[in-house]
Amino acid sequence: MDFKFIVYEKSEGIATITLNRPEALNAFSKEVVSELLQALEDIRSDESVRVVILTGAGEKAFSAGADIKAMIGMNSLKARELSLMGEKLCLALENLEKPVIAALNGYALGGGLEVAMSCDLRIASENSRMG
Repeated sequence: MDFKFIVYEKSEGIATITLNRPEALNAFSKEVVSELLQALEDIRSDESVRVVILTGAGEKAFSAGADIKAMIGMNSLKARELSLMGEKLCLALENLEKPVIAALNGYALGGGLEVAMSCDLRIASENSRMG
C-alpha cells in the first residue's frame, strides 16, 4: 500500500502508523482519515499483527486535530462528512480487536486528542500538551 499522508509499517507483530504531515502539525484532512481507515482495515485482517502504535511525525505534534485550512470554504454538508469520517475513525480504533497505543509527542488537540482517547493506551512524552 502506498500512502501520501501516513507512514505504515509492520514488523515482528507490531504495526506502526505515523501521521506524516509535520508541517501541518499532523492535522486530519479527509485524505489523512481515509488513509488511516485503510491501514486499520489492513491491520484488522492481518493475523500476524498483535499490537498497533499510532504516533505523529516530528516533535511538535501528535495531531493538532482537524485541518482548519482544508475546511475553509467547505459547505455544511462537506464539514459534516469530515466529522462523520472522524467518528468512523474513532470507532474503528475503539473496536479494533488488537491493542492500540497512542505515542503522544507534542500537541494532541481537538480531534487529535479524541483519536488518542480512542486508543487503548496513551503514552505521552514530556513535551506533550493535550487539550
